[in-house]
Amino acid sequence: MNKPRGYTIIEVIAAVFVVAMILLIGIIVANPKDSLEGAYREQQLDGVRDYMEVMLGLEISDPDLFYEIALQVEGEKKMIGMGQGCDGSFGDQCEDAELSDTCLDIQNYLPEGFLEELPVDLSNTTFSRVRTGYYMLYEDDVLEVGVCDPSGAESVRLMSLIR
Repeated sequence: MNKPRGYTIIEVIAAVFVVAMILLIGIIVANPKDSLEGAYREQQLDGVRDYMEVMLGLEISDPDLFYEIALQVEGEKKMIGMGQGCDGSFGDQCEDAELSDTCLDIQNYLPEGFLEELPVDLSNTTFSRVRTGYYMLYEDDVLEVGVCDPSGAESVRLMSLIR
């Protein structure tokens, strides 16, 4: 008598189930969303740090220029940008919707070569060199530089007391 060859439907279902469980565990362990979010957050922190270092360097090397920039952002958060198209409504592009509709056009203030690569928040496709996704605020002798649309639950910003 011939023995049946092949696998039963139960064996096939069990094998598919085992493979699916292994893939699910691999995806959970790798957690690509968190690792991508972490990379964007690191990039945002670096950008905020770069802008703050430039401003603090200006405070020492050229105080007049520093205060000229600070006066542009005194009392209101302004998106940092460059060139045509910088100004406009930013409320829907920022988590707190508190940005001014005018932009801090940084190219008008920074000396050539002072900031070779303008940091741009790459986590949001609406941001570019024109609208970087970073903001600046000067209020009560405190300079604040932050990210408009932070990756993660907490805001990304640096503050420095200016005297």
